[in-house]
Amino acid sequence: MAIIEKRRLCGGTFFTLLLQARKPRKGIRQRYMSAKDGLSEPEMLIALAKVILPEFSAPIDSMEATIKGNAYDYKSCKSAGGTYFPFGDSAALQTFDDRVKNDYRSALISMSGLIDAFIDAGGSIKKDERLVRALVELVCLDDTIDHERAFYINESGAPSKKTDLFTLSDISFQPFLLGVFHFAVCRTEGNTIGQETFDAWCPSQGGGQRIYTATLGENLSRPIHLSYCGLTAPADEAKFTNANFNEGAAEPKEQAASENVPPSETQQIVNDHPAFFNINVTGNHNSFFNQVDTVIIQNGERKDER
Repeated sequence: MAIIEKRRLCGGTFFTLLLQARKPRKGIRQRYMSAKDGLSEPEMLIALAKVILPEFSAPIDSMEATIKGNAYDYKSCKSAGGTYFPFGDSAALQTFDDRVKNDYRSALISMSGLIDAFIDAGGSIKKDERLVRALVELVCLDDTIDHERAFYINESGAPSKKTDLFTLSDISFQPFLLGVFHFAVCRTEGNTIGQETFDAWCPSQGGGQRIYTATLGENLSRPIHLSYCGLTAPADEAKFTNANFNEGAAEPKEQAASENVPPSETQQIVNDHPAFFNINVTGNHNSFFNQVDTVIIQNGERKDER
């Protein structure tokens, strides 16, 4: 990879890396036929906006083209995402900063909901680990971040310093993403500080789609061991958007290649009998039912077997 003189963590570069860890998407043909998967870049950015501002509302249909353009400009660090998104709203960011510092669990629940909805965590490809390694390396390489700078990356809400990330191996996934995102969007330099970094990661294709080609994280020699805090967002927080973004609508000429996925990543779930289901949970230490050996749900009725 070419040497990057400026490596910067900001909202746009965080979002660019986050997109690399998305759940597998439906094929392009399915999305053009309106078989939406809810994993588009605008929908994911709306989810990030709701981490900052839980009451953030989904856009109306007529705003679709504008929102898609705003999402691209934010990812490429050209702007703070326009007036619709809160990433350039100083009052919203101050409220988010206070929430992280004084009501950490609430902010952590919001980030956990986003991860549940969008991120391929725990899969065999290890997208979650790749994301964490990339973010750790980026923080360490960003020479504009003071070594004493606080990152709220611990489940307890206690801060760690940048210097801690030079040796950190055991990382709790949800708190780590929240803490790095919090720093990225609240730093005073703004989102455009990462434009040179984005250009190096996703080289211009002369107006075509810009593909993420960086290998950030691969140079990190130490092992990273991930854990998961197991928080689940309430139903109203987990429902990020009601918008239905038509992937076949007009898009900016330079759109990230992460919007296109190989056919091998196509997934389709068909349930011919949605009213009848069985859920079996086994084991003595599961995150939903403590000390329950088996949980069977049939026709909406729960039966515990201990």
